Amino acid sequence: MLKRYFKTAFTAVTYLTGGVFLFILSKLRKCLGLKQEELVESRHGKLVVISGCDSGLGLATAKWAADRGYRVLAGCLQAHSEGSDVLRKTENVIVEQLDVTDKNSIVRFAQRCRIVIEHDTLDLYSLVLNAAVSVPGEFF
Repeated sequence: MLKRYFKTAFTAVTYLTGGVFLFILSKLRKCLGLKQEELVESRHGKLVVISGCDSGLGLATAKWAADRGYRVLAGCLQAHSEGSDVLRKTENVIVEQLDVTDKNSIVRFAQRCRIVIEHDTLDLYSLVLNAAVSVPGEFF
């Protein structure tokens, strides 16, 4: 029973932290007086690299960044998953296979990232390490 409580509490704290972060970010934008047009213009030429884009937070973050004018390199575990197929149809997104448990996959993804940066003359603006490794077993 106690383990279940800790799992629920951990999940709740994670969501709460994300919500607080987004709230602070929106207030900071308002305090700085940045208009949406200025923000979009300043995003031109910036690359956001995100791992774990097959579903969940990674997929949502990739779509969010692309919709706001960033160029996105999305790392997906499955080359042809539902999430990667959605991202392929999204403007400003490049989808690449990435398995964070496979060294060769990581090296290929890093090389692809370098090629994208050099070819499109982009600046690496953000790296979102969203992919996770799951090991079956007890949580606590």
